Amino acid sequence: MHNDQHSDFELTLLILCLQRHLGSKLEKNTLINYVAEKQINWHKFLELASIHNVSIIVGKSLNDIPTIWIPNTTASYFRSSYSTAVENHFMLLNELKGIITLFNQYSIPLIPFKGMTIAQFYGNAVWRQSGDLDIIIRKDDIGKAIEVLVLSGYERPNQVYLEDDLERRHSYPFKKGTVVLDLHWNITDESELFCYPIEKVWLESEKELFYGIQAQVLSKKNLIITTCIHHGLRNSWNELRFILDFSIFANDNWVNWEEIVKEAERLKIKRILLVGVSLANTLFRVSIPTCINKDIKIDKKVFEIQELIINKLYKPKSSFHHKFYTMYTRILLRERLVIRLKLYIIFISYWTVIFYKLSVGDLAFNAYKLPRFFHFFCKISSPFFLIYKYLIKWSVAMFKKLLQPTFQF
Repeated sequence: MHNDQHSDFELTLLILCLQRHLGSKLEKNTLINYVAEKQINWHKFLELASIHNVSIIVGKSLNDIPTIWIPNTTASYFRSSYSTAVENHFMLLNELKGIITLFNQYSIPLIPFKGMTIAQFYGNAVWRQSGDLDIIIRKDDIGKAIEVLVLSGYERPNQVYLEDDLERRHSYPFKKGTVVLDLHWNITDESELFCYPIEKVWLESEKELFYGIQAQVLSKKNLIITTCIHHGLRNSWNELRFILDFSIFANDNWVNWEEIVKEAERLKIKRILLVGVSLANTLFRVSIPTCINKDIKIDKKVFEIQELIINKLYKPKSSFHHKFYTMYTRILLRERLVIRLKLYIIFISYWTVIFYKLSVGDLAFNAYKLPRFFHFFCKISSPFFLIYKYLIKWSVAMFKKLLQPTFQF
């Protein structure tokens, strides 16, 4: 656990507030007693709520606590956060409805994705904080979609960056004032070593009412699977909001878990799913479906990964530990050996460069604060990094020279 005990108090209180929101059997008095007994660092608490993007729900749960225990500045912050969230939600919602209507007029199919889609399951969509909009379109429609977005006030994308992203990435951000719209043509990047069958998303999508207007939406199965991919595979479950999203799904009766497990197994992301459900149970007391509980007990890695993720929640996101263990967790979450080996190579290469940069005092990497035991490593390894660096350069130059044609025609 974290050395700073106060950080433990703050994160524990955050988790208790989220448990109460999810309707666990946590009594109101338990929350009151915890705040009364512990020396809560309220500044740290607000910072954690913001980092984990759960300020609105936490503020709602704190309404149960007598004002005598909560500083006026903290209560004022949560009231202000809620007002801002309401304003932001309706601004994004109106923008999204406008885009759906506009794309329909130009016969561009789209599927709303991520934040605003997940928010529908929160009871009150304002409670689920979203910073941007996400829609999925077909790759063939990108050119047409860009022209429509530019006509409606979005900035025209940099053509060089866009072409590069079309090759290697799965989305591109468009801006209009304070609104950011991520245009997706796939679910994952090339760098994530995972290929999601995007055509399956389109085939299984359904026409439904979406915030009062007709729209093509993700099937319930694909909603959970894509959430697993974004929150687990890409972000290693590194935010309480991500685990909360999954807990909201797990708490609902509409989920066919046997179907979800089969799909996750087919896509080789079953471990990511199991870790998500296990975290929802451990942190938020969400009951685990029988068909998943059996699989969690079989896969011994699930609890090891869960422990890593929970410990990581106590670390600042900018810290060395957080970055290091996020990358390491990402490796452990993958099931296929060949993918894990590729990720280990990327992991080792990345940190080799970081350690070298730190050892020679490169200012660009000053944000990384190394633990003390690494300082000695950096000092003794500096000459070896230099030899490695220049030996590779020399070898590449010699190789190119050897490949040059001997005869001129």
